[in-house]
Amino acid sequence: MKRIFSIFLCLMLLPVLLFQTAAFAANTDPVEKQLSQKYPESRLYFVAKDGSDKNAGTIQKPFLTIQKAAGIMKPGDTCILRKGVYGETVRPKSGLSGKKVRFAAFPNEKVTVSGADELKLEWKVYKDNIYKASVPFEFNQLFSDGQMMNEARWPNAEVGNLLNIERATTDTGTDTKGLKDSKLPRGDWDGATVMIWSGEGWTSWTRKITAYKAGDGFTFNEDFDDTQYIPKEDIPKEGNLYFISGSLAGLDTNGEWYLDKVRKELYFWSVDGKSPAAHRIEATRRSAAFDLSKKNHVEINGLNIFAASILMDNSNFCVADGCNSVYSQHFTENSGFMGRNYNRANKMTGRNNEWRNSVISFTAGDGISVGGTSNKVTNCIIHDVDYSGGDYAGIGAIGGCSLAEFKHNTIYNSGRFLILHLDAEKIKISYNDLSHCALLTKDCGATYTYGSDGQGSEISYNWVHDNKGETVKGIYLDNNSSNFIVHHNVVWNTSFTGICLNSASLNNRVYNNTILDSRFAFDCYPIEGANQKGSVIINNLVEDDLWFAAGENAPDARNNLKGSVDSRYIPTAGSSLIDSGITYSGLDIPYKGKAPDVGAYEYGGEYWQAGADIKK
Repeated sequence: MKRIFSIFLCLMLLPVLLFQTAAFAANTDPVEKQLSQKYPESRLYFVAKDGSDKNAGTIQKPFLTIQKAAGIMKPGDTCILRKGVYGETVRPKSGLSGKKVRFAAFPNEKVTVSGADELKLEWKVYKDNIYKASVPFEFNQLFSDGQMMNEARWPNAEVGNLLNIERATTDTGTDTKGLKDSKLPRGDWDGATVMIWSGEGWTSWTRKITAYKAGDGFTFNEDFDDTQYIPKEDIPKEGNLYFISGSLAGLDTNGEWYLDKVRKELYFWSVDGKSPAAHRIEATRRSAAFDLSKKNHVEINGLNIFAASILMDNSNFCVADGCNSVYSQHFTENSGFMGRNYNRANKMTGRNNEWRNSVISFTAGDGISVGGTSNKVTNCIIHDVDYSGGDYAGIGAIGGCSLAEFKHNTIYNSGRFLILHLDAEKIKISYNDLSHCALLTKDCGATYTYGSDGQGSEISYNWVHDNKGETVKGIYLDNNSSNFIVHHNVVWNTSFTGICLNSASLNNRVYNNTILDSRFAFDCYPIEGANQKGSVIINNLVEDDLWFAAGENAPDARNNLKGSVDSRYIPTAGSSLIDSGITYSGLDIPYKGKAPDVGAYEYGGEYWQAGADIKK
């Protein structure tokens, strides 16, 4: 009887159980299921702006902070971030080979990890359109509605136009001790900062201003001493460009701000002239959004990084994929060529790390700084970098970088270089679209190295174009750079030299490049007594002057010819370039027909393209 009753009870409860199962299935989040399928071996943690770090980290009960998840994640785990702005420096644990620790955006949601904090201040009118408010901390970078504002300065600059700035010009009497300019404005500028492209204008230096006198000049707080660490080419002189900043006296137009660090008071003239309370005002407070230093197998995927960097210092197998990094580094002081030794953002050292499919824009220094071994920058757009006009680049590879690969990137708008590769060995710079370097400096190259043994480093299949600054080169192997392979690049519309091989330029292999619309196709400095022994320069399409070393130190330079090409730089039908090239022992020169064509493209061959294939 009891058994019959139990069966009867089960039959009665079955519809209820089926209904609850169906209801549970219906309530299962389809995106969570999708994410579980995307990361099948991961435990998923969720973070949301309405979460709590006391929660379990599920999609229904997410954490509030990324660091809460990072602190408990194990190899193979994935943290999914819901939409919003997270003001953190995240320091995760390492993953393992085949079991990465991942941080990714929730599908179709915009996630930003920010180094800036919002300033919710009590604003009062100071005078006219200028407002002031007390601030809780010091900073050197201010944003209004996500756009960087200008620190009060003279001459004024357009907001957002960081690389085409107005600069003043020094007068006679400018020297190691001070600056002269009859146009200096009135006001108290003592203690403010001067940024000057001194000497030959290769890079910027900063000094504090003392003994300021309007319409006359001022002294530097520290001399430019050419007997110690400052080269003679950097000594200030008449005709140098400069601007001054960091004084309330300079706050005379919209989009400018000044911070009185003693009184902790912020003065600001908003872009629209209205109260700053009508805008989202932020100031930079943290330098890194993700600090992956000494970590392994960590991936950052699909995130926006604002006013901060992703730091991969002595990291291994870490990846930034599909990220959008804006304002990753800002500084207001620079020390010429020495600045690059300490001002490095998005730093990537260690081995086998990679930035890919990402956009990096608006940095005072490098877009990405690369050292270590076998690190990569692939399919990225990097633009509006080095707005400090220092010795930086879109990609800055310095300090013993080896076996790096920089491929299929689009890099444009830089104060100095687009790719800087000092002391970099066995690297590849290929299929990059490089344009508009040297917007603030003189005498540099889209790609540049100095005093380097490339040990077979390859610069190939790049488009290098529209680099129009004073004495600017396309591909620049400066003095004492040897053992590079430079081939199948198209260089056009460069103000000075297409490919520069300054002495001594030994054992370089330069072949099948196309160089058009430059003052010189090839150049060498100094030309008197130059040494290019062992270098081979053949099969290059040229239309401009060629300058090489002569006599026993001359390179093997031959078969560099003129000829007709179409708008894509491919030889036209019947062009004299077709089958006019030569082969050379030890050089891999692919070709169709009887012999190689002269120039970067083969008639009837593959039309290779340079640059990234992602959208900004």
